Amino acid sequence: MDVQYAFVVAQDGARSLAGEEGAETIGFDEFSTCVALCGCVKYEEVEQMSLAQRVAGIVANLLGEKDEQQVITQAIVPKVTRFEPEQLKPPPHVSAASHLRFLAAWRRMDLSRIHGFPLWERPVFVRLLASFDELDAFFAFYAAG
Repeated sequence: MDVQYAFVVAQDGARSLAGEEGAETIGFDEFSTCVALCGCVKYEEVEQMSLAQRVAGIVANLLGEKDEQQVITQAIVPKVTRFEPEQLKPPPHVSAASHLRFLAAWRRMDLSRIHGFPLWERPVFVRLLASFDELDAFFAFYAAG
């Protein structure tokens, strides 16, 4: 019913008022309006989506690029940027050598399978870096024994 409504609303009505043949069809501009209306109707429940996102979402659905879940997820799930530890300066009490050793150890750790990654990546990095000398000393002591 919503698609029928969008079809009727999208018609400019000039042909039907003039009594011309083909009043039951739409042209390209009317089709574009109809698709935009369908997107608005389809995603009207998702309040976080803008009008442009709704129209882009229905176009992606029609082209088979994304399903409904992918469109909604892209619209409501915030983008998470990965933390780049090389850009963070070490605290004053951490030596440059210790910082480089910790960076090397951090690169070897695969933490991506832990729940919530990468949201907690930066605070964990900062906390471990601050304690790395002590952790390294504990490890060296127990590994030697």
